[in-house]
Amino acid sequence: MRNFTGGLRSLNLRRSNKRLIVGDTAAGGSIAVDIARAGQESTDIGGTVQVAENVGAAPILHNDIRYQRVFRKRQFSYITGKGPRNMNNNLKYDTVFWDIDNTLLDFLAAQDRGIRISLARYGRKADDAQLTAYNRINQKYWEMLERGEVTKAELEIGRFREFLTVIGAENIGGMCVENSDEDSDRTCAENSDGDIRSTCAKGLEEDFDRIAKKINDEYEETLAYEPVLMDGAAEICAALRAMGVRQYAVTNGAPFVQRNKIGLSGLGQYFDALFISEELGYVKPQKEFFMEAVRKIPDYDAGRTIIIGDSLTSDMRGGLHAGIDRCWYNPKHARCTADFPIQYKIAHLYEAKAIVAGERQGTV
Repeated sequence: MRNFTGGLRSLNLRRSNKRLIVGDTAAGGSIAVDIARAGQESTDIGGTVQVAENVGAAPILHNDIRYQRVFRKRQFSYITGKGPRNMNNNLKYDTVFWDIDNTLLDFLAAQDRGIRISLARYGRKADDAQLTAYNRINQKYWEMLERGEVTKAELEIGRFREFLTVIGAENIGGMCVENSDEDSDRTCAENSDGDIRSTCAKGLEEDFDRIAKKINDEYEETLAYEPVLMDGAAEICAALRAMGVRQYAVTNGAPFVQRNKIGLSGLGQYFDALFISEELGYVKPQKEFFMEAVRKIPDYDAGRTIIIGDSLTSDMRGGLHAGIDRCWYNPKHARCTADFPIQYKIAHLYEAKAIVAGERQGTV
């Protein structure tokens, strides 16, 4: 794969079998991006996409959000990043670990939209009470994952099993889930008792776990292509980039979802790499998660590294385990329940600039 050295370029797109051909309009050449098929081939691919040179341990796609439909149902070999730059030794912190969901990206807004879209596929309209119920259930399962009580696969199925049961008790029994077999002509019929576990028209009962997994996958696909930026997210990442700060994403989210969200949001151009729990083999806040991450960072100095995130249990405790300073992003001014020190607390992302520069002192 060819690496570009001149910053962002406007590239033409065309499809050739299982490869996306990206023609460099500035240099007259082209590069080919492998596509791992995860569904039917898309038809026309038109327009342009912004691509930059490759750096860092885990490349990210940075593309124009107008063409996000191009990437639906695909996992790309991502192209990214930014070129070499001079580190600023005058800063207090030269490396920032960014949490993604509910820190740089508004996960709650995307989550609500994802649930609405997922249920609408089955003729259901999610109300506010159901959205609140899902948020509570989802948060519970993520905290269980952080404590090592469930696996990621158990989280994905468990949260939707519980959610579907809860809304089933609210007379959602009219939902009919398609058979997940390859024979798409077979449709499901509602059980007489209104249970979400429906029976196929040909008499084949759909397993509840398969239903939960199917809806989970559809929901995550929606999340992957519907990123919502937090206020000031792009601005602070750009500012830190201009200051010479290395920025890394640290997340427990699904790799396909997180890479696509970051690419489509435009934040990918500011990161040196993404560190994702499923790829590292450990979950944030485990110490091992950060040990694996820092092995991929050249000239890493824990004393000049800070983590910024909204979660006390994942981000702040993770920073504690990693032996680095911690900045709690708390835009809703929630009460701090952490039983360990946190050096900084901010309500707006732009406050991070002064902290990184050393212009604001920590509380401990």
